[in-house]
Amino acid sequence: MLCILSPQTRLLGPCLKRKVTYVAPLSALHSIANLSPARPKVNLTPLKRFPALNRPFNIRSAAAAMSPVTQFLNTSGEADPVWVHQVPYSKHPEFSPLKENIETDVCIVGGGIAGVSIAYELVNRGFNVTLLEARKVLSGESGRTSGHLANALDDGYTEIAKKHGKENARIAAESHTWALNRVGEIARNLDIECEFRYLPGYEISQYNVNHPGYQKEIDSLREEVKMAKDLGLSVSFHDDLQVQGWDSGPDQRGGAVFENQATFHPTKYLVGVLEWLRKQPNFNCFTDTRAVSLTEEGFEVLGFGKERVTIQTENGQKVTANQAVQATCVPLQKLAVIAQMEYNRTYCIAIRVPKGYVQDCLLYDQAEQYKYVRLTECDDKDDYLVVGGCDHKVGQEDTGGRFAELEQWVRARFTRAGSVDYKWSGQIFEPVDYMAYIGKNQGTKHSYIVTGDSGNGLTHGVLAGKLIADEIGGLKNPWSQLYDPGRMASLAKSLPSMLSHDIEINTQYKRFLQTDITDIEDLVPGTGGVLNKGFSQPIAVYKDEDGEVHENSALCPHMKGVVCWNNTEKSWDCPVHGSRFSKDGVCVEGPANANLEPLKKRKQQPV
Repeated sequence: MLCILSPQTRLLGPCLKRKVTYVAPLSALHSIANLSPARPKVNLTPLKRFPALNRPFNIRSAAAAMSPVTQFLNTSGEADPVWVHQVPYSKHPEFSPLKENIETDVCIVGGGIAGVSIAYELVNRGFNVTLLEARKVLSGESGRTSGHLANALDDGYTEIAKKHGKENARIAAESHTWALNRVGEIARNLDIECEFRYLPGYEISQYNVNHPGYQKEIDSLREEVKMAKDLGLSVSFHDDLQVQGWDSGPDQRGGAVFENQATFHPTKYLVGVLEWLRKQPNFNCFTDTRAVSLTEEGFEVLGFGKERVTIQTENGQKVTANQAVQATCVPLQKLAVIAQMEYNRTYCIAIRVPKGYVQDCLLYDQAEQYKYVRLTECDDKDDYLVVGGCDHKVGQEDTGGRFAELEQWVRARFTRAGSVDYKWSGQIFEPVDYMAYIGKNQGTKHSYIVTGDSGNGLTHGVLAGKLIADEIGGLKNPWSQLYDPGRMASLAKSLPSMLSHDIEINTQYKRFLQTDITDIEDLVPGTGGVLNKGFSQPIAVYKDEDGEVHENSALCPHMKGVVCWNNTEKSWDCPVHGSRFSKDGVCVEGPANANLEPLKKRKQQPV
């Protein structure tokens, strides 16, 4: 069997979109010394109308119905994404924990879109596959995505060509086109009703037509259109582009139109694939099974002997595999590719709009932390307009005010917008050179990684299925060199920004000299903060709604950064390399592969 691995079985990138000027760490320097094919004929119906569920909706509906511990086993935040409206956590497939040592062809760690896609491709090729998940399937970023499927890539082909050359930019376009089409093919083949549909993608200026910055962004969009067209994509520029439903606010007309983009309901799709996989005799899945280490063992020279990979779990069981894949947001390691990425939080709301009011399209503006928009099902009367943006680096800014900004943006432009029913956030992993790391991990023979979604985690995850299945199966793939985790030429072009990021990361250790609170009694119920008494160990203190105090070490197990309290998601976030932990210290986001060390729990004394 194959085993696909993840530190806490998280999934690749939320496809929550953002733009970023990236800089990466000094530690990474040691590793450096006519496209647009015809769309497959998928017989898919238009956006299907589903009956509303008979329950009220709000941003904490699922959280309110389950214990805090259960919430963070199902997702990586306190706030629920809009996808639970149609597919609550109780409808996700359930699997048992691993309770004995096993052997397999391939072991995959990570139960999100990357892990599930790789498992699907390998199982179809006859491999025995074992998938491990630290919590529940779909509990990572794949369950918190905005659901865009695009070959209009987040960082733009003009910038990608500067880092990788025009031929590799063409490969990026071709491979992501394949990925978005592949979702439609699989949905058809497995008869999964997941709202998959093709639609146009619009890129517009963030400014009013009278703003001084408008023309510069329009010129940049024209340049991007020319580059994308040269690469074979179906794209054009329209001076009079306007979005149906945009009936007020700033006049931001004009922009790029990318044809044949797509969208879907991500958890409906992934639930459907998992239900198919569980029926296959050559597939096993174990949840609540955290992988803590991966080692290659044995002896192999000139075809003699055999090396295998041992995946050690937190509870003591082992999986022995011929090949292993870490299909996680970030792999189980200290640096290397970890040091070549920036880690960001991004925010989303789902706001009701009348059916037929807003055009069914993907929409992005050109702000640095830009807005991204799409529609999904709500009920017989309304759709949800999913709007995201307001990104910032993990653990380095206050999370407050982001949802209000998104809501104000919508209401200024779409006057018939109704109630905001869901508000949530996700995480983005931005590589220094814009492309994901998919393939054999550096310095290994039988271990593969998938990381660095760069705002396109859904297509990167689906693409990983083909790239890794081809490599394990001995098939040469012309796309693989672009995504090679050991690539150096594009990293060498990024040295100045890498140095800058390294400096920024190291300054985050200033948290050892800071304290968020001076006394535990000052904490309001439902909040947390780090108590640092100087030369003693910093303590992550959370006071629950009943006044009970929970204390954990504030040191991230990965590189000993001091975590910060995220009041939006009720989590502890590390500002160094983006690891995240639930309010009770459970690891929900790597590269950490362990929980915060528990100290004590005590009830607040009455005054």
